[in-house]
Amino acid sequence: IDECSQANMCHADATCTNTPGSYLCTCNTGYTGIGTYCVDIDECSQANMCHADSTCTNTPGSYLCSCNTGYTGNGTYCVDIDECSQANMCHADATCTNTPGSYLCTCNTGYTGNGTYCVDINECSQANMCHAEATCTNTPGTYVCTCNTGYTGDGTNCADAGTEIPIFNPSGNPATVPIEEAVPFEVVIRIEEIFVSELQNKQSQAFRNLRNRFLDFLLPVYQNQIGFIGIIINSFSNGSIVADIDILYNSSEPIPTAEEVQSPIAEARDNGSAIFNISSLQVQRE
Repeated sequence: IDECSQANMCHADATCTNTPGSYLCTCNTGYTGIGTYCVDIDECSQANMCHADSTCTNTPGSYLCSCNTGYTGNGTYCVDIDECSQANMCHADATCTNTPGSYLCTCNTGYTGNGTYCVDINECSQANMCHAEATCTNTPGTYVCTCNTGYTGDGTNCADAGTEIPIFNPSGNPATVPIEEAVPFEVVIRIEEIFVSELQNKQSQAFRNLRNRFLDFLLPVYQNQIGFIGIIINSFSNGSIVADIDILYNSSEPIPTAEEVQSPIAEARDNGSAIFNISSLQVQRE
């Protein structure tokens, strides 16, 4: 008799196998028991094929693997989605940073907000770098300091245009010197670094950072020279980065030659102590 072709004791989730004079009940894959009684195995509670970045969902006799939010794949293999490379919630004035399974929006320098909404900071309405004799003009993401009429300088340090020159003194502090006391040498240094447009704005963080690096480099090599009174960082221009700098000496002291002014920089370049990769160097008395 084929008991499997008629009513028998096998469970609904078991397979009946006819045998001579009897039959066997075997729980189906994904179930456990004695065949006449079977219960679903929860594969999600034990080792399974789901990826570490996926969610396991138990189903009758099996299970499903689904990649978590922020990941893509078939569930057994999931990779992070780079939300920053596609449409996302970051504001136009924010920077997107991809993170595992998500991303962060951070307002750019000069802006404030939660990253999905950013507004310009009016630096002119708060403490800023502008000199007392300069006018602050707010611009998107930054601000510009312009010395007032009758004054000269970069806006962060202004001096009477007719009588003084704004400088960084041998200690690295903003100062002014009488025009008649200063003998300037123009120093043009090309360094092998990537130029960014922010370097054209003297109030930008990029300009200030590079200016401070040049001061850190130049002040120690000049501050012990007789007659040295200060440095002016005039500008940075493209190609790779070209720095236009004035080295100033006191007119009442012996004035060095252009070669003597150039020598400390050239020596630092040649012995490897310079903090920049200097590809060209020119010095002339103005």
